[in-house]
Amino acid sequence: MKKVIATAILCVAALISCASAPTQTQTQTPEPPGEAVADSSEIYNDIGNEYYGERDYDKAIAAYTQAIRLNPAFVQAYGNRGNAYDDKGESDKAIADYTEAIRLDPNRAKSYYNKGLAERRKGNYDQAIADYTEAIRLDSNYMDAYYNRGTAYFYKEDHDRAISDYSKYILFKPDFAYAYFNRGNVYLDKKDYDQAISDLTQAIRLNPNLAEAYFCRGNAYYHKNEIVKAAEDWAATLRINPKHSEARNNLRDVLKRI
Repeated sequence: MKKVIATAILCVAALISCASAPTQTQTQTPEPPGEAVADSSEIYNDIGNEYYGERDYDKAIAAYTQAIRLNPAFVQAYGNRGNAYDDKGESDKAIADYTEAIRLDPNRAKSYYNKGLAERRKGNYDQAIADYTEAIRLDSNYMDAYYNRGTAYFYKEDHDRAISDYSKYILFKPDFAYAYFNRGNVYLDKKDYDQAISDLTQAIRLNPNLAEAYFCRGNAYYHKNEIVKAAEDWAATLRINPKHSEARNNLRDVLKRI
């Protein structure tokens, strides 16, 4: 029993987040210092986007920094450099850039959203929720903000709000397997095993190769004392991912009882 509880905790910790991407160059920048300089800054921003797409974050940061030097009011360049810093794992620098982007344009929802991602990765869940909430206030259709706010609520063990946010996202994108997977994990953590099984089954239907969905559904079946179904799901997990040690350990233990 202890092993299954431990692996269930690992299961619910595996929530998937929506990733940020570099902002596309915008033609308008606040009070550009001159047309030629503005054009040059956009060129460097575009170069940074190319390097970012290649995951060469150091070169991307250098290009975005040059864009900012040429145009200190270039909101998108701050946001893009923040993304590169965040993907490098330099969350504090990312947050500083997103904060500057917000100062320059406090009505830009994407800046709050990206800052929320960085804050959540640092474990600053309250601040992340505040940032996602502001992004949603500015753009009520910002579905990725609902999705990631749901994950932040989950880590705060605010299950009902997490479920509410994931449910909004599912209404928007009902064919996204990971949204059902995440919501199913919240139900699993709430010990609402029937709802967990329903969501995880839908995740599997949408993505039959999602090994973690079989694994987590197996945990839910186990807690319902449906041992055969649990064993079948853990076996399915191993067919997809033979290196899944938790599924192997759980399956070995329950096979002694069947």
